[in-house]
Amino acid sequence: MKTDLRYSASECFETFPFPPEAQLASLEPLGQQLYDARAAYLLATDSGLTTTYNQLKDPHLHDLPPEHLAALLHLRHLHEQLDRAVLAAYGWSDLTAPPFCPATPADRAALALFEDLVIDRLFALNATRAAAEARTLGLPAPRTPAAPSAASAGPRKPRAPKPRSRNQTSLLDED
Repeated sequence: MKTDLRYSASECFETFPFPPEAQLASLEPLGQQLYDARAAYLLATDSGLTTTYNQLKDPHLHDLPPEHLAALLHLRHLHEQLDRAVLAAYGWSDLTAPPFCPATPADRAALALFEDLVIDRLFALNATRAAAEARTLGLPAPRTPAAPSAASAGPRKPRAPKPRSRNQTSLLDED
């Protein structure tokens, strides 16, 4: 029997601490709006997801027709709206979502810190829910290592983005 790690789509989100059900429903209209706008852009430009998201993350957007530029800026805006709505769904209004497309070193540092804070909070929320579930089932509390707190760790050096080669492929690559 192999003991390699394997990815199971049916189980990967089993313990993910999603927002409460009532708040999840509030995200659906905005998620649908983003999906529809993105689908329209993909069809209009005959692009795939990889090309589209590479453009969305490019702060310069050179050589695009004006209608494509407007559509990409609208998609960025929808992503930022969804980020804020997800933070609200978790009750994390004290966090400010950084721009979807970081353009400066300060933006990139803010994004790295934001990602660290969100991961720390998700980790803590998952541990809290696991402990509550264990109590409900009469089991001993699960032993989970403490997550480092991004807020208490002091200033962090921004993470360098991973370089992507033009020949790099992705599971999302449809172009």
